Amino acid sequence: MNPTAHFDTIPVNAEEQFRLRLLGAILDILERERRAGQLDEYMTHFAFLQSYANRIANLWQSEKLPLATNWQRALSIWQGSERLPLDRLAELAPNPVTEHAVLMIAAIEEDPRFSLLIEPEGGAPTLGGMTVFLCDLHPDLGTGEIREQLFVLAGMGILSIGNSDQPRIEWTMRVAPAAFEAITGTRCDRSYLNSIPGENLPSPKQWIAPSPDADQPTALGDQLSQRAESTIVLRGDSNNGRKTYVRMAARRAKMGTIEASTSVFADEGQWSEANLIAALSGAILMVECSPAPSERVTVPTCSVRAPHLALVTSQSASVDHGRSGTPVFAIELPRPDQKARAKHWRTVGWSRDARKLSERVLTSGHIHRMAQGADRETRDESVAA
Repeated sequence: MNPTAHFDTIPVNAEEQFRLRLLGAILDILERERRAGQLDEYMTHFAFLQSYANRIANLWQSEKLPLATNWQRALSIWQGSERLPLDRLAELAPNPVTEHAVLMIAAIEEDPRFSLLIEPEGGAPTLGGMTVFLCDLHPDLGTGEIREQLFVLAGMGILSIGNSDQPRIEWTMRVAPAAFEAITGTRCDRSYLNSIPGENLPSPKQWIAPSPDADQPTALGDQLSQRAESTIVLRGDSNNGRKTYVRMAARRAKMGTIEASTSVFADEGQWSEANLIAALSGAILMVECSPAPSERVTVPTCSVRAPHLALVTSQSASVDHGRSGTPVFAIELPRPDQKARAKHWRTVGWSRDARKLSERVLTSGHIHRMAQGADRETRDESVAA
């Protein structure tokens, strides 16, 4: 069979990327044992790997396991130009051991038997066990370089270290929850965050410009799609489409949004986690800032920052985003003029009274809320009658 056709029926997403790359890592291990003439002994000792070898053969539609290089080539063709969390992880930590380390530690959470490949008695992988395991896979790297990279991943919040009151060799390692959820395609549910996939965001075609010369979300979306990093400072009244504007721009740029309130700035753990989720998910991190008149909003630093940060705030707010070296898009969103207000009223089903209702100077959000409230009252009256 043509190698390009092996994964044609598999959807291209984070969950499948994790599964296929994990199988590729297992192929790397089996190929190493085969070259050493120890494959049969290895498979006897770690009998659970046979089920994974069968999965690989079934996907490859062959009785024989493919070469690891052929598997990687087919994976590349399957994924095409799509960028997924493991690709972003490699960009954040460009080191040969990154993917093998994260894949194997994450795999233990899904199948604890993988721990036997790293620890003789199983259990949580340790710094010592991971170092030996990765040295076998990367014989050209020294133990010091491998340990340094593991600590780099820990410093970035991708790995978490436990048992640190014991000797370093016994420190345990796991993939941090936010990183695990991102690379395995699990939904990141956090009380302080609202994660919206790009396909669930509103289309910029639905945007009603507040005035003829106002900025358009399509233009911002095009700018975002052309840049690896950016900072967006969007000013305007509350309930006036500010977050909708960012969401539409994200949809245009084929991104999702990770949304939080200013309180996330005060919690170092939450702020770091929000940035890591956005960085691995390829989403815009959007924070709504509502400072007091004399208060200055300062965006904290963190080890991994979201490539695109959108700060939604008031007209007069003082903001220090602290993101030097990234393009800044400063956007002011005025209240809708009368023509725009009339269009909003027509959009929510009040076409007959749109001209009269548009005489009241309201934000777009207030128009929609008033229309919904009026609809509810009308429905209630109909039920009562």
